[in-house]
Amino acid sequence: MSGEQNWRRTQYFLGKVLILDGMTGTGKTLVMNVIDTMSDIAPPRFSYILEHICISNADELLKAGIGTQMLQIHLDQLQYDGKISREVNFRPSDLSSIFKSKKKLKYINRLFAGDGEIASERVESENETLFLVVHQLFETLRVLTGLPGKSVTQITCVRHPYYLVDHWASYVSMHGASARDFTLTKGHDGDLPWFIREYPELYLNGNNFEKAAICIVELNNRGLKHLNTSVEKMIVIDFEKFVLNPMPYIEEIIFHLQPREISRMQQTLQSQRVPRLHINNTKPMKIYSRYSADTHKANLSHAEDYKQLRSRLSSLISADYFILLEEAATLYEAKFGRWF
Repeated sequence: MSGEQNWRRTQYFLGKVLILDGMTGTGKTLVMNVIDTMSDIAPPRFSYILEHICISNADELLKAGIGTQMLQIHLDQLQYDGKISREVNFRPSDLSSIFKSKKKLKYINRLFAGDGEIASERVESENETLFLVVHQLFETLRVLTGLPGKSVTQITCVRHPYYLVDHWASYVSMHGASARDFTLTKGHDGDLPWFIREYPELYLNGNNFEKAAICIVELNNRGLKHLNTSVEKMIVIDFEKFVLNPMPYIEEIIFHLQPREISRMQQTLQSQRVPRLHINNTKPMKIYSRYSADTHKANLSHAEDYKQLRSRLSSLISADYFILLEEAATLYEAKFGRWF
């Protein structure tokens, strides 16, 4: 067969999809736990396949239509598998484990549910929202809005650039160097993350803190551009103001998702120390220590903490890099303001 293939999927499940997006370290786990309290939301799960398809589609690496069909098949598969608890995360130590969900018995019972046509019927009759957590996709997610039969809502988490550097510096060296890292990479040696576009030489020549700064600069600036131009249904959660005063954000979530169990949300927020008096008063968890969250202290005023962190970063990052980081911080503050 010659000519362009007409990649089109005519049979698909109807359903709602909730995408939780944002840079690594912006508080997605906290928000994920809040959303998971809703009875008609499926258990949260990470989908690297969805990330890779969206990225490839946005960069026009896939033939017209095939990216859309691959996404449809992937989402349909996740909807179907969810009804029989196939590929559900039962690892107790993982942040997305169903054992951390208030609905764990529901998912355990599904292990014994029938599959085939019975499961297909339950996909549409129960109208459960598929809940996916992704990493810094921003404008590449726009392909989802054109999927037939799927109603997509996005929640995007953001955080001040200065407060992301320690987290990113703790693992940025894994990009292109570890089989455990699932970030798409490019470049001659495959060591350039897919999202580095403006400053590849600075990234490649920097130390871990400088590499982290370039990642944050590029993603922060691209993310802000997406938020300023997006027409999709989206809830934006800026971490600092959310943890200090969550109710305006909870009200927006309620407006968009219409949950019935508001009290569960409040209980989950309390377990995560929200609202908190200081943005650094994080619930102590081993995984947060792994990402250097314990370098941020809550014994200073917000203003002094900000000043001290900026000074420390300027001593760890050379001038060419820090100027860019400071510009990114200025753009963030212009959009969201300061929290003190």
